[in-house]
Amino acid sequence: MSDQPKIERILKLIIFLSTGTGHTIKEIAEAIEISERTAFRYLDTLNHAGFFVERNHEYYQLRYNERGKALSDLLHFSKEEAHLLAQAINSLEGDSVVLTNLREKLYSLYKTVPYTAAEVNLQHSNVIQQLSEAIQQKKQVVLVKYRSSSSQFIRDRLVEPFRFTTNFTDVWCFEPESQQNKVFKTSRIEEVKLYDRTWQYEEKHCEGKPDPFRMHTPNRYPVKLRMSLLAYNLLCEEYPMAKEYVTKVNDNEYIFETEVCSYAGVGRFVLGLMDEIEVLETKEFKDYLYGKIFKKKF
Repeated sequence: MSDQPKIERILKLIIFLSTGTGHTIKEIAEAIEISERTAFRYLDTLNHAGFFVERNHEYYQLRYNERGKALSDLLHFSKEEAHLLAQAINSLEGDSVVLTNLREKLYSLYKTVPYTAAEVNLQHSNVIQQLSEAIQQKKQVVLVKYRSSSSQFIRDRLVEPFRFTTNFTDVWCFEPESQQNKVFKTSRIEEVKLYDRTWQYEEKHCEGKPDPFRMHTPNRYPVKLRMSLLAYNLLCEEYPMAKEYVTKVNDNEYIFETEVCSYAGVGRFVLGLMDEIEVLETKEFKDYLYGKIFKKKF
């Protein structure tokens, strides 16, 4: 019998306990969809695996010894143990998102763990590896022939990479030329060239918080949508982070209200479900959508 469902539940538990807020056993059991007895057993498993599970009365959470301490510092795996763990994960059948995420995160924590995600080709794997080394060594790099959708140009970009987003999809970098922190798509990088020069602007490195549609910019724009059940289901399935901003009116009416970093992400979602979504706010967002529709070539 495959251990994959159990591994996925434990990973969900790690994420649930890492929010900085304590949770009761009942809350944990409901969130992970397990019994309270199993919840106790999983907490014990995390303790034995090297996590620090703190109990404050009836509330549990993952405790960090120091502010901003990395996950790798909370895990007590030797290089050999990390390698065996990677082998065990790779032996599981299927290519679920959870397994892919875990493989990639292990690679970022332990350089000896092979990068084996099946969907990443050799060129992309080399890009990820070079960026990982640059981050660890605090080096500047050149993103060779970066294909920018916003500027519509392909050119080299000198940057200081400092953090990946989920699944290595993007990398946060400080760009000396613009003096801004930016997100670069790793799939749009043809090659990474490491400079001998170390970071010159570390004090300016700042990672922005992504919006529910995985857009990363320091900007914030309010949006409010009325959605059908179909739109609500697709929103939760495609963008799980968006669920917390939804209020149920009735079985076929849901209100989504929050701030987004860019109209691009939420705009693509709305334009794909125009018959199922009504834009309530704002006028600026409506103008953005009208502009996209009028420019459409069929």
